[in-house]
Amino acid sequence: MARLHEYQGKAILAANGFKIPRGRAASTADEAIKAAKELAGEVVIKIQAWTTGRAGIGGVAFAKKPDDVRTHAARMLAMKVGQFPVEALLVEEKIDIEREFFLSFAIDDAARAPVIIFAGGGGSGIEERAASTRRI
Repeated sequence: MARLHEYQGKAILAANGFKIPRGRAASTADEAIKAAKELAGEVVIKIQAWTTGRAGIGGVAFAKKPDDVRTHAARMLAMKVGQFPVEALLVEEKIDIEREFFLSFAIDDAARAPVIIFAGGGGSGIEERAASTRRI
């Protein structure tokens, strides 16, 4: 089964008519700055790694100025998640949200079966919280 990073999943959603924040992937600090300048406003920078709890490990940051983007991007691209280096970041416009939903299609390794997670709110570590709830 293929794994997708957030920016890849959002590209699929956008291609199918879903409205998503403007942004793009970056693999260097210079690319991150260029993306932030194109967005012309406050941005969120997120590591693209197959893990939950990215905010808790310093993998999500907000920046108002290009110099802030450089600092965050350089730090994040030097990170490792487990034994894997962070090779990409998602730089996207920071938006005000009225309501957030979370949807994930994943494989439950213990059950060796697919699982769909839908929640009326998102946030860091949602997969772990969902795994501890009752399954339907």
